[in-house]
This record gives sequence, structure tokens and C-alpha cells, in this order.
Amino acid sequence: MSYVHIFAYFIMAIIFPGMFIFTVIMCFDLISQAAAQETPKHILISIVQGASSPLNHEFFIPKVTTPPISPGTNVTWINNDSTTHTVYTGTFDSGFSGPEPFKSGIIIPGRAVSHTFTNPNTTNDYYCSIHPFMTGKIIVSNK
Repeated sequence: MSYVHIFAYFIMAIIFPGMFIFTVIMCFDLISQAAAQETPKHILISIVQGASSPLNHEFFIPKVTTPPISPGTNVTWINNDSTTHTVYTGTFDSGFSGPEPFKSGIIIPGRAVSHTFTNPNTTNDYYCSIHPFMTGKIIVSNK
């Protein structure tokens, strides 16, 4: 907000105190609406420490995107484990597939990979091709 705007609001506060409050509320409401529209949608999924072991209780957090994400959401998988992983859409049995195919390549420890899901009303199963027991699900919905 510039000094001109602050000065104008100060003058309005002196002349029209009730109108000033209404104007400031409307101004902040418009600013927050604009910020919400400009903010990219994003979700972070952690490949947890110990995920390479089939005995681990969790592999991806969250394992399933609930509530579903909306189209245009960027999903980032970060490898918090001490070994390499991958993220491929599909299942180990069916192979690389799905409504929105995506292959991450190797994700070394401490690194991340991202993909933006754009197809609405889809369920995207994914797995680690190195450790096929590691599975997850990205649900995309218009709702």
C-alpha cells in the first residue's frame, strides 16, 4: 500500500469514520481474494525415513490425497529416506500407466520432484519402481 493510499484513508477517517472502516474492510477483502487467486495450489508428500523397508508402517505421507486435490495442483514428493526412490503413476503390476502418466526418474535422498495434475475427476495410483510395495494415490476432483 502506498503513502498516497494511507493518506487518503487517513483523510477518510477524519471526514467519514464509519465509511473508512467499511472501505478498509472491503479493500482488505479484495486484496485477500486476489492473493488467493494468484497463490498456486501445492501439496507436499513425504517419502518417509525407512520407506525402503516393507516392514515400515508408512511409505508416503500422505498416502492418499484426502480431501481430493483440484485440477492444477502441484504435487511435490520429497525424499526424506536414506536411499533412492522413484514415483511412477500406475501400479507395479500394470506398469507405468494412469489417466495422467508421470515418471519421476531417480529421487536421491534430500531431493524432490514435482508434477502438476490437471485432469479433473481422476484417480492416479503411483508407486516406487525400486520398492514396488510403496504405493500411494492422488485423487483429483472438481469439487
